[in-house]
Amino acid sequence: SKISLSVYADIHAQDEIEVQTWAVESQRCSFLRAYRIVRDGMTVAEASSIWALLDIKHRKLVRVGDVEINYREDDALELDVPAKIPIPLDRLSLVGERTVSYSDVDRNVHMNNTVYADMLCDFVFTQSFGRVTSMSISFLNEAPFGQTLKVYRANDDDTYYIRTVREDGRTNIEAEIITEKID
Repeated sequence: SKISLSVYADIHAQDEIEVQTWAVESQRCSFLRAYRIVRDGMTVAEASSIWALLDIKHRKLVRVGDVEINYREDDALELDVPAKIPIPLDRLSLVGERTVSYSDVDRNVHMNNTVYADMLCDFVFTQSFGRVTSMSISFLNEAPFGQTLKVYRANDDDTYYIRTVREDGRTNIEAEIITEKID
């Protein structure tokens, strides 16, 4: 339902990195995970996420104690990201549309969560090039194959707020992206 990412340094093709992931104490139907990317002994990125698992056969959410997750468990990360994304609704303006294509979808035939970051950056870096230092995405409603999303954006300097809306008027995602210019 949500992922937050903080990037501390660039990662380039051919860099040798170590990726760490672990479970965080979770409750009810919310599964918490944490992630870290390390290069040369230095943390270059960290992320935390909240997931809900669905029992497809019974169409019900799975509770934390009802499934065995074989990840090590450790403490949550303290990322400098908002608990709730402060979308300035009065300043959002339509900046484009994006149709969910075949290459975007997962086995549930809706946009895979790994596609959203690239899609959002396409609507942030339209006139200049920069680097993402922080990104939070709240997933509110899935984007099915063939659905055309309207993309709304507002910004304060290098902080961008984005909301995508499905054809039926339901909000798909809300995001906050913090960027910096590249010299």
